[in-house]
Amino acid sequence: MAEQDRIKWNHKYESKLAKTVQPSPPNKRLALLMPVLTNGLKSNCKGEALDLACGLGGNSLYLARQGFRVTALDISDVAINCLAKLAEEEQLPIDGRVVDLEEIKLPPAQYDLVIKTYYLQRDLFEQVKRTLKPSGLVFVETFLQTEHDANPHIRPAYKLQPQELLSVFEGWHVLYYYEQEKEGLVTMLARKPSR
Repeated sequence: MAEQDRIKWNHKYESKLAKTVQPSPPNKRLALLMPVLTNGLKSNCKGEALDLACGLGGNSLYLARQGFRVTALDISDVAINCLAKLAEEEQLPIDGRVVDLEEIKLPPAQYDLVIKTYYLQRDLFEQVKRTLKPSGLVFVETFLQTEHDANPHIRPAYKLQPQELLSVFEGWHVLYYYEQEKEGLVTMLARKPSR
């Protein structure tokens, strides 16, 4: 399955790169929430960020430009190679790695920030919780199951149910949460408890 996924995503990114050499823009809500995010961190140093399923790296590049040291993970070597080239051109601290997120074991208490956009692997949430340092932040934006099915091209298994994300991160300090029915998206920024 991993090899099929790698081939599928490589093809998708090759097609996209054939049309433009511009890097992907960052997630617009991540950019809008950057002041909240940086105020939510406990130290002046922005620290270590993890970008899961980073794709062509728009979020990784944005975070690195904001002062984070970024580890960017994706199954596509085409995407990671593109990101590595862009990071090298700007001399940005990004460590891009080709990985199968269905097989990964994230280290405990490693990151100050974890972001996960438009990729849903429910069993990865527990690893996200463990890999964040105490008081670390998680930013998630992904597809939401809605009555009018705003994104019919996305299989229901890859859509969160309403309030599901709040349930997964119960006990965390939610700094921002919004379910966008019209777009079929859910966005959350939350802080891990300090102990």
